[in-house]
Amino acid sequence: MIADDESEFAAFSYFDDVGTAVATFTELLGEPVVSELQSRGDGFTGTVYEWEGFALYDKVSSPEYPYWENFSVTAWAPTVDGLALRAAPGVGSSVGVVVGDRGNEIQTEEGWSSADSTAYTRIGIGEDLPPTDQIPGADGLNFGVFVYVDSATGVIASFGAPAANFGA
Repeated sequence: MIADDESEFAAFSYFDDVGTAVATFTELLGEPVVSELQSRGDGFTGTVYEWEGFALYDKVSSPEYPYWENFSVTAWAPTVDGLALRAAPGVGSSVGVVVGDRGNEIQTEEGWSSADSTAYTRIGIGEDLPPTDQIPGADGLNFGVFVYVDSATGVIASFGAPAANFGA
């Protein structure tokens, strides 16, 4: 988490226990709406902590560093109670990606479109993970930031992380 003066005031790993992240966001944003995470066919279930425009997804499965994270986040608003939500500077653009930015202005590293002409991309792709026998086709595995661009408006509607290029 980056303060207005660009200094870091909190940092979380997606492989850490979710409790510290939830406590920090609760202190900043108030009590979240808590609900059950329903599997979308990917087998992941857990708990969703949702604030207006931002959610943290706590997965039931144990994290397996460096391949399977413990939690993920999604933003669909540029700010929540005065807290700016953006990808880190340099990820997607020099200032980071923000909901409402023009989708054609981000620096795409990997992209595709769905059948309904919605544009998706992964940006901020990190170093490849070590090879593993546990994941089929395990060469070139990495994480990035997933960005959804609304095809009707051309603007970024949401983004989330971590976004793997493998798994269900």
